[in-house]
Amino acid sequence: MQGLVLYRSHTVAPTLLGLIHGAIRCLRQFIQAGHALSYWGDLAEARQRLEQGLALARQHGDDVCRAAALDYMGWIARAEGAFDKARACLERSLALARQGDGQARVAHALYALGFVDMRQGAYAAARACFGDSLALCQALGDRRGIASALNGLGLVALRLTEYEEAQARFT
Repeated sequence: MQGLVLYRSHTVAPTLLGLIHGAIRCLRQFIQAGHALSYWGDLAEARQRLEQGLALARQHGDDVCRAAALDYMGWIARAEGAFDKARACLERSLALARQGDGQARVAHALYALGFVDMRQGAYAAARACFGDSLALCQALGDRRGIASALNGLGLVALRLTEYEEAQARFT
């Protein structure tokens, strides 16, 4: 009898784990598809995939995927000029990333919020977001993130006609 219980626990557990991993892969695929579609310019389809991924992430309690979906949805809203919606998505993404240990996601959300602030003329807030993103990326050794944050800081300086500062950030 004990052998049968052991056998069943080993055959049921992998099947259950397979279902769980399959569901997680599925929700990540929605989010990755939404991200890719946004780069290709199909914002409506991207938003739909991201909303599906976000719903699945909520259902499965996957805060990493929720943060990613909200982050990408914020970028789409910003591209469409819906800055209040962009800010709401990005601030929720930032809060989720801060709850976990996703410092790279925190840096990315701050970077994205910097662009929303800049588009709305809140240059001091944008500079703070880009600066915080830069500090995190430097701590992580994320060279791409460092370059992106420096670019954001350069754009803020350019908008404020601080040309020497802009040049220093761009070079």
